[in-house]
Amino acid sequence: MNYELLERCDEFMQYHAIMKHALGINGTGEECAVGAYYYLISGAFPDTARIRECRELLRRRSGVFSGFRAHGADILACMLAADDDPEYRLELTILAHQYLRTEFTDTSYLPILAFFFTEYLREDQFQRYTVKAKQVYGMMRDQHIMLTSYEDVIFAGLFAMSGRDLQQLTDEAEAIYQYLKPAFSFNGNPLQTLSHALALCQGDPVDKAERTGHMWRLLQKHRIRFPKSFPIAALGILANSGIEAEVICQDFLRAQEQLKELVHGLFSSKETRYYFTVLVLASYYLINSTEMTAAVIIRMIVLLAASDSA
Repeated sequence: MNYELLERCDEFMQYHAIMKHALGINGTGEECAVGAYYYLISGAFPDTARIRECRELLRRRSGVFSGFRAHGADILACMLAADDDPEYRLELTILAHQYLRTEFTDTSYLPILAFFFTEYLREDQFQRYTVKAKQVYGMMRDQHIMLTSYEDVIFAGLFAMSGRDLQQLTDEAEAIYQYLKPAFSFNGNPLQTLSHALALCQGDPVDKAERTGHMWRLLQKHRIRFPKSFPIAALGILANSGIEAEVICQDFLRAQEQLKELVHGLFSSKETRYYFTVLVLASYYLINSTEMTAAVIIRMIVLLAASDSA
């Protein structure tokens, strides 16, 4: 019995409850899960009052129709609250967002990329990397014009900041996409997000794709029908974390059973429980990767947008 893993499950759900208390009735389980993961891997402890203060700060500093008030605003407030100086971090994020707005339509995803800009770039680099992100986005559209949309802006920015050759990086993402495509009929958008995330992981593209497929099949053998929708991106990053697939699988089985026992009524589906299990394991293995954070935020915003249009 791995007691440290079980303790991490407990801790994840405690943080999830804090997030729910901070965000109130409008906070969804997805937002609370992303927030719990973010705080666990950042080493900060979620403070309800501080998160609410950051939500109000966002409202005061943004217009009614701004992307800062769209889907993802609550998780952005949570991330700001984890910073030592949230007001200064927000000012930098707003500045980065202003540059990004010169090249991209303002959507729920753009403020998230602006936040990532402030994490890795100096203020005098915002304009240059905005142009590079637009270049990458154009390359993505050239490869998949029907799939590339607003959610791909975040990974276009991460590609731009990676320090790698942009053509090589987009070609690698395409190689991963094509390798996995036969197993992803009618799931092109999640597969594209997965291919972008895996391109940023270390290793040969085919090896990374195969490790993802192997992890999925291994879970299948244990009757874990992990979805091939947006959560697959998080699973793919987990599978390429350098930890043996068999170890991940055994830990997955333990963790998902622990989550099932902890909160019987929280999970709307097995898919949700499996997804939360990936976040627990990522925090347990200390996978503090921007691509993981980006992937889970994209999935969250996609769900929120879908629920609004339903």
